[in-house]
Amino acid sequence: MAQMSDGTFVMAIRVPQDGYMRVSRSSDMGKTWTPIEKTPVRGYPQHLLPMPDGRLLATYGYRYFPEGVRACFSHDEGKTWDVEGEIVLQNNGASIDLGYPVSIILDERRIMTVYYHTTVNRPNCFIEGVIWNY
Repeated sequence: MAQMSDGTFVMAIRVPQDGYMRVSRSSDMGKTWTPIEKTPVRGYPQHLLPMPDGRLLATYGYRYFPEGVRACFSHDEGKTWDVEGEIVLQNNGASIDLGYPVSIILDERRIMTVYYHTTVNRPNCFIEGVIWNY
């Protein structure tokens, strides 16, 4: 869940059956929520991060070939998502045993995303991170 600059909460909902992220919003501090909406973002679990420029970042485990971690931006508080501009942060996963990303803003150009992962060369889960420009 993320809180936008106007106080609105945006919640990402994990749905493994089809893998598409769902969202719901609350503008009254969580007392009521909008109906759950399916997004075109495919991946789970998700982490939401409000950006200083008003965008909303979703990072998520991508449990489909090629397995890895991806990111996507919304320009309207999660109502629509720029899936055409999806960012591949990692795509060498050895299995679907990966994900749970968390992202933080490092400065005006860079984000760090940390997640757990496995690869062919490292079949036991390990923590990995990537620093990337946005």
